[in-house]
Amino acid sequence: MFRAPHHVSHFCTRPTLLAACLAFCLQAHAESVQLQLPAQSLANSLSAVARQANIQLLFDEALLRNIKAPALSGRYSAQEAINQLLRGTDFSLTQVDRTFVVRPKEEGTTTSNSLQLSAMSVIGTGNEVDSSNVGKSTLTQAEINRYQANNIPSLLATLPGINLGGSLKPGGQTINIWGMGEAEDVQMTVDGATKSGFERYMQGTIFIEPELIKGLVVEKGPHDIRTGNGGFAGSVHMETKDAPDLLAEGKDTGAMLKYGYSSNDHQQVYSGAVYGRTDDGRADALVYYTKRDGDNMKLAGHMPDPKNAYPINPKRLPNTAQDLDAQLLKVNLHFNEEHRLGMSYSRSNNYLWVPFSAISYPAPPSQANIDKYGYDIATRRYLSNRSTIDTTWSAKYNYQPLENPLVNLEVKYSHSNTEQTDTRGAQAYFQPSTGGRKMETGYTDDMVQIENVSLFASGPLDHAVTTGMQVRKHQRDVDMWMPGPLWQDS
Repeated sequence: MFRAPHHVSHFCTRPTLLAACLAFCLQAHAESVQLQLPAQSLANSLSAVARQANIQLLFDEALLRNIKAPALSGRYSAQEAINQLLRGTDFSLTQVDRTFVVRPKEEGTTTSNSLQLSAMSVIGTGNEVDSSNVGKSTLTQAEINRYQANNIPSLLATLPGINLGGSLKPGGQTINIWGMGEAEDVQMTVDGATKSGFERYMQGTIFIEPELIKGLVVEKGPHDIRTGNGGFAGSVHMETKDAPDLLAEGKDTGAMLKYGYSSNDHQQVYSGAVYGRTDDGRADALVYYTKRDGDNMKLAGHMPDPKNAYPINPKRLPNTAQDLDAQLLKVNLHFNEEHRLGMSYSRSNNYLWVPFSAISYPAPPSQANIDKYGYDIATRRYLSNRSTIDTTWSAKYNYQPLENPLVNLEVKYSHSNTEQTDTRGAQAYFQPSTGGRKMETGYTDDMVQIENVSLFASGPLDHAVTTGMQVRKHQRDVDMWMPGPLWQDS
């Protein structure tokens, strides 16, 4: 038997499936079995019954994981045991052929043996999927709030065809779409601003704070004509929050405070915002601030150490403590029904002690270094003080005449910059292959786009013609400093 919602690894996200428990058998046995079940969650008790009775049992684990089941001891048939566990709950047992199904009780009674499953909606443009968006996946604000991820790749990994790569260490995540996970394979935008994937060796690809994001759209495959070079795996479009997203119904001003806590790494998240709009709704503004502060992540066991190279092997993964703050400023102006202007500024700052690689385990300090410097200093000899600052500016103007379907003009300008600086102390171990004493890496993207969409009809056919131009400039700078006369002219 296997449990579908089991954790497989940290590279994949547990899907919510109706089939939460499957027992490999060809028929449901009526023979009684000896059970000795403690008081636990209903999902765990049902799984144990299915395993010991060798039956096929279907239920929604997400609905049952928080429901307590009583202790069960004695000899029962599978059906008797399940009914005993469901007593006093809002769930009932139905048998369909050789399969047992636990589902919510329905009002009224029925003598039918049929099973009606709840509907599942696949959303494309909002209510319809067609040939133009079949490769598109979306995440809404409600879904982002539910997952509470601390990085963008972890959010994207909840979508079909997308996996999280790299590591769970801060700044060590990569995005894999349909098996392609290099930084140059996935193009990204924030409020329309182009952001090149970070391609520095052994680093993650994106450093956007998910608290600022209200929606994500993933175009899988090289089908987006606006992506330009790269994006062979796909493109990820992120949109930040707006004031109307946070305003209560009927209100024109508001403020928000939010606190979150994660027990694994004792991470605390503080967020605050003020927002408002004019009485006529033609202008709105938002100021948003968030901060993450945590400790190292707790491991299930110890780090892999087959050669016993770690004199001290901690239960917490070193160098994974978060220290990040992010800001968002956004203004939207609706001059009239035809003219709109939007401006956005976002910035995130992450500071932490890390080894050169953000996606692998740290190198252990030797016993000699521990004896000489002490464990903390000996560990930091292999680390650098890393600062990662990600900044994005964007502006968008839209002109759409009410009486002219041939004109829907949009003009965009954006500037984004990612700067990562590694600084090592005087007692640190450094060499050119690990970035020297100090290393500065900067990625800058500028983009101007002009686009118009014309709508017209010819007989029974409706047409949409998109025309425009896009100019991009990408620049990257890498500077490394090594002390000593040998490197002065390098």
